[in-house]
Amino acid sequence: MVREPLSAEMIDAGSHLLAILDQEHIPACGVFWFFDLNDGQWFLVLALPLYDSFGPRITYAKVRGLLQNHQEQVSLRLRDIRLVSPDDPLVRALTSSVKIGIGGGRVRLHQSRLNDVYVEDMLVYRSAADARATYQRQSA
Repeated sequence: MVREPLSAEMIDAGSHLLAILDQEHIPACGVFWFFDLNDGQWFLVLALPLYDSFGPRITYAKVRGLLQNHQEQVSLRLRDIRLVSPDDPLVRALTSSVKIGIGGGRVRLHQSRLNDVYVEDMLVYRSAADARATYQRQSA
């Protein structure tokens, strides 16, 4: 299968969206591009405590609003994004293996195993088990 590479535009869009989440005080436990072998495409995964608190419908509506309000900065479509719980197995495997807080840079994982989860390709912007604590430390 020929797959689309993760482009510089996609990487920048993910960075911009994460900056907007931080600016809007929306904690994120995990933010990463993930190549899904089943779908054969890249998705920007956002693991937000908001998802557990308010459910997928309200969380998607919030992210849709952010995308609409920041179209100039973020060239993403909602269908490029997967919202998940911080308790999602992939997110839990990631946060137990890779720690990247606010302003911590990026990590690329290729053909890796995180606990029992296989990762074909992933670019991680944030991986923090407790996003609220990470956000509070950065704000102080």
